[in-house]
Amino acid sequence: MRLTSPVRWLSAVASAWAGMLLISPLLPVSLGVVAYAVGGVVCHQISGRSFHVDGRQLAVCARCTGIYLGAAIALVWQALADDASSGRRHPSTDVGRARLWLFIGAVPTLGTVMLEAAGLLETSNIERAIAGLPLGASVAFVVGVSATVNYQQWRQRRHE
Repeated sequence: MRLTSPVRWLSAVASAWAGMLLISPLLPVSLGVVAYAVGGVVCHQISGRSFHVDGRQLAVCARCTGIYLGAAIALVWQALADDASSGRRHPSTDVGRARLWLFIGAVPTLGTVMLEAAGLLETSNIERAIAGLPLGASVAFVVGVSATVNYQQWRQRRHE
């Protein structure tokens, strides 16, 4: 698979970031600092809500870990599906469908956050990560489709 389309680039970057997060506690300090610094901008990094590897905390919490893994999985899947479809236009490019995907993907995360905030549910880190997977996947799916459509339109205008 050559990195010639936006979804392929996005899948490579998302996979590298998710992989870096998973091994962040094991990285040399010079690389680990980047993961923890960027993670600190987007995540609360609360130790009790984070996974640990070899006794050391990952660069983001469990929920963020699930979101980033979901995004990487969705983009890799989309890149492979685009290769299999030989560049045919994806049917899910309308705004209404994108909003629906985002809403459906956000439901598990929103549900667990709201129930936790109300004191009605205490979720484990595994449950938080699992709830984050569909949110990351749905956002990545919409971004990947949008990037692909915009790229195709740009290429078409360029050749006219």
